[in-house]
Amino acid sequence: MIILVGAYAASKTTISISAAAQNLPEGIDVCLEGTFTLLENDSNYTTTLSAALNEIGRFYIYSAEQV
Repeated sequence: MIILVGAYAASKTTISISAAAQNLPEGIDVCLEGTFTLLENDSNYTTTLSAALNEIGRFYIYSAEQV
């Protein structure tokens, strides 16, 4: 499953992306593509933007079988 993330923020803004995975089978990870960050329970990805962000598809959240 892949979810496109829409992000709209001004330059020099700090954004944070997290996900709460529920009812997923054992052995499935939730990751943030664009940074390849594993989004485990209570974890997130935080960054300060160097340029304004006004788009859908800069980041994707997807689930995948653990390797």
